[in-house]
Amino acid sequence: MDTQIVECATSLARAELYAILARVLAGPAQCLETALYRDFGRIAAESGTYGPLKDEAAALESLARDLSKDPRRVAQEYTSLFDKTKAPPYETSYIPSVRVTQELADISAFFRAFGLRPRGERPDHIVSELEWMSVVCLKESIAAGNDKVEEAAICRQAQAKFLQDHLGRWLRIYRSLLEGEATIPLYPRLAGLAHALVRIDARDLGLELEEITEVARSGDPDVPRCGTTR
Repeated sequence: MDTQIVECATSLARAELYAILARVLAGPAQCLETALYRDFGRIAAESGTYGPLKDEAAALESLARDLSKDPRRVAQEYTSLFDKTKAPPYETSYIPSVRVTQELADISAFFRAFGLRPRGERPDHIVSELEWMSVVCLKESIAAGNDKVEEAAICRQAQAKFLQDHLGRWLRIYRSLLEGEATIPLYPRLAGLAHALVRIDARDLGLELEEITEVARSGDPDVPRCGTTR
């Protein structure tokens, strides 16, 4: 198959997968939409690159179907974890307070560079960051499909930088915190699926992610402990 076609198809699949994750993490009703997990699994299986994610998508579809019998419980869990911030869905919750303003400015710059603006949430919210990845992956796919090699390369380089500096750094600890706070496994497993997707992309982009492995203490001026993971 032509390399251009493969690159176009892969970046489109990537865009769709990030978009689905952004949607299911946007609220308690969305995370019970079983069709979204079915779509995720189908796209993952058809892409080849993301094939290893299809089984977890199927498991999440089954879990969501079971939990849909008690949507109130799912909504209460969402409020507890996301709104009451037992497990903050914000990247800057996991870094020293002295760096928050700088990091928010950097994330905002990524949005502005591609003509984007977060909708209703801070730019460092997990949904905002997943949506950014989805849009830029889609832009890459469109550029590749129209033989705009330089534009596609810019999009791909931006994705690598964003994963290296932002989304790829905090999903591991976010998932771990969710596992410790959640009373149902849905949200930790969703964070785990997002983390797995990011790690596949990091591998394909040749990145060694420096992932945060402990939460910064309030007032701690030091950088939280990180480690290179493969």
